[in-house]
Amino acid sequence: MEKGPGMYEELFDDFDNLKPVLRKNKGLNMPGLGSRLSGNKEFNISFHQLIEKLGRFFVIDKASLAFYDDNAKRLRVTHMYDNRSLKTGLTLNFPTKGSMLYQVLAQGFPVADNYPDHISAGIIEKKILLNNATRSVLMVPLLLDSTKLGLLSLASSNENVFGLYLEGVGVGMVEQFVGLLGNILKPVPETVK
Repeated sequence: MEKGPGMYEELFDDFDNLKPVLRKNKGLNMPGLGSRLSGNKEFNISFHQLIEKLGRFFVIDKASLAFYDDNAKRLRVTHMYDNRSLKTGLTLNFPTKGSMLYQVLAQGFPVADNYPDHISAGIIEKKILLNNATRSVLMVPLLLDSTKLGLLSLASSNENVFGLYLEGVGVGMVEQFVGLLGNILKPVPETVK
């Protein structure tokens, strides 16, 4: 990731050193959410493929995947894509109160921003969303039926690049990804002892 001034920079320069925080997400009946997704090779490959497919239409320099934990009222970032590299096995938790990402998730429709310098997010959210070259940002709520699963965020060094998504380009790819996510997150049947 890009280095810049500030006391939080160290925390985000090397995601490999972040320790995973794996907790149950009881709000969606998804036991072991972190381990089921970060450790799920099929899911990690699918997320990387989604970014690569969307990259056919948009220049994507950075992406993140955050899941919503309704019980804890937190967003959990479990996947980061930066410099054509996917980082998994991490969980960065942050509260939804005052979160711009949560506001986008709560409203339920994608938001493209062509003025990332004016984004009113906190420092952690900015580090998740932006790098020094970012000129456009897209935040896409991941909804399964009416359940808020999480948020896909994309950043580009090109200006005004994500307007096409709002017109429907790439939406089907994200919907397929949500379908896969729904299959992975189905409740695990309890075994009879």
